[in-house]
Amino acid sequence: MCGRFPQNKRPSRYETDLDPDWGQTYLEFSPSWNVSPGREVLVFHDNEAGHVAELLHWGFLPYWADAKARRPINARLETAATIPYFRRAWRVGRCVIPADGWYEWKETPAGKVPYFIHRQDEGSIFLAGLYEINRHENTSTFAILTTEAEGALREIHEREPVAFTAEIARQWIRRDLSLREVSELALVLAVRLVCLAHHFFAREQSQERWAGIWLGSVLHDRHVLERGLLLGHSGLWRFDGKAVGTAC
Repeated sequence: MCGRFPQNKRPSRYETDLDPDWGQTYLEFSPSWNVSPGREVLVFHDNEAGHVAELLHWGFLPYWADAKARRPINARLETAATIPYFRRAWRVGRCVIPADGWYEWKETPAGKVPYFIHRQDEGSIFLAGLYEINRHENTSTFAILTTEAEGALREIHEREPVAFTAEIARQWIRRDLSLREVSELALVLAVRLVCLAHHFFAREQSQERWAGIWLGSVLHDRHVLERGLLLGHSGLWRFDGKAVGTAC
């Protein structure tokens, strides 16, 4: 699944990564290394005029549902096209969520262990999503599509978000695709389209909670990684270089 991820660049950087010809968008946006459900998140989609960047609520509420309905943060790629909750958004509400990777927690006998999964070249990734405007609340919400995890990532969690390159992302959000074309594209999306790396972090001392926000200051500091220590707001984590893996 996908429950937290970093979105730590300015919108203009993600826009350029998606489409170099896209003009700059001005949004009240605060980059974060710990985007969580229930927050307003940077999302890209298309309308009649072209690409659109908006801040949407993470927790999907379909057009027809009332405010008390469930608000899933993920939707299964295998079933989203056919179940009533997501069927309309599959047709007309496809979007992508720009990110720098995502976090996943692996169940172990000692408890959950966090992993940071990202592109090997550390570039932006685009997570497939579905969005819709709820008629009762007049609020735009979204969910991230997931599929069965592949390769080394399956050892961490059985599901992974659908992540793809800018080229496929631009195809996914096109409004002129027929349902047949969307279904054919979904078959492509079921196969991982980017090479990923994952980093393991071991708990060094007891903590009440894990705050992924601190990762941003150290993940790209090779000197810190080589020393093997990650100092965060909620305590100290130890980086185990032997546990770094790749999945392509």
